[in-house]
Amino acid sequence: MSVQQNSAATLRRHVFPTELGPCVVRVQPRTRGLCAASGTPEVYLHGAAGSWTTFQALLSGMPLSGAPANDRVLIDLPGWGESTGGARLERFSIEAMARAVNGVLSALGYRRWNLVGHSMGGFLALHMAAAWPEQTASVAAISATTFSVSDACRSPAFIDSRHSQPCCLPCAPWRSLVRQGRHLSVPSPPLA
Repeated sequence: MSVQQNSAATLRRHVFPTELGPCVVRVQPRTRGLCAASGTPEVYLHGAAGSWTTFQALLSGMPLSGAPANDRVLIDLPGWGESTGGARLERFSIEAMARAVNGVLSALGYRRWNLVGHSMGGFLALHMAAAWPEQTASVAAISATTFSVSDACRSPAFIDSRHSQPCCLPCAPWRSLVRQGRHLSVPSPPLA
């Protein structure tokens, strides 16, 4: 692990090894005098093609005292932002990404956390809450998506017989109903 401090933004930059490659993390410490392990940080998880800077505007909203009530942990997820060098994307999965984030938070000394995720980060936050409910104090998911959306569009669940066009159903329960032969009412686009 390496650490750099940026005093202008009160952010400490860390680099942690993970199974997916190096993970760059920035920590904005909370009010002085409390150790990291005693607090419950706010952990920010960006969307695909994003980075920790997605949440940079939140840093300017800190209290007038100069430090947030809880540590803020802003992670460049492996494969994005500053965490692209040495990324092992052939090992990429939502489970591996969740283990990487869990490992980073544990290495920082946190036992519980509040997760805030945008898009893919929202999906990751929900997955982490399901995998580690005792460590997840709360989740805020902003426009959460899933990795299955792209798979669903490549492998449509059914063909609209009136238009012979594939219809994308990214929701796995819907695909399950289609496989079981049940009929769904899906509005069709008007004929041109």
